[in-house]
Amino acid sequence: MTKRLLILLVLILPIMALVSLPLQAATSDMEVLSKKLYLEADLAFKNKELDKADTLLTQSLLANPANADAFFLKGHLSSLNEDPAEGLRLIARGLNINPKDLQAILWAGEAAVTLEDFEEADIHLKRLEKLCGNCAEQQTLLTMIENASQEDESETDNAKQSEE
Repeated sequence: MTKRLLILLVLILPIMALVSLPLQAATSDMEVLSKKLYLEADLAFKNKELDKADTLLTQSLLANPANADAFFLKGHLSSLNEDPAEGLRLIARGLNINPKDLQAILWAGEAAVTLEDFEEADIHLKRLEKLCGNCAEQQTLLTMIENASQEDESETDNAKQSEE
């Protein structure tokens, strides 16, 4: 019985090794395809072809669901298309893969400000401060939070005066 198991094991191991090689190559091919689609989407985004960019980003994520850059750009695109909640969700998924991307953290903070979720925006501001100090991304988000907070206070004051 033990001999049969050993013989079976010896016969099966090389077959399993051969089967796993194409799967690894397919994964690598899919990563390359995903990167190519992302780069095409980025170009379409820069050329203001937003629908094309969105389609290419969806395809990129189907090819490789671990493509953080595709999540970041698709999230930013969603925010620009007046769905900041979806944008923030997508960017957060990308940040789970690559938590140190400064541009993505800025975009997440901007989406949070748009949603008037200042606690969430402050979390992203603190992440930027920790990663890069007073870098351009941190300063941009800080300014956006301050401006939105002032607008929020003005609206609150105007509402109080209207009630009186």
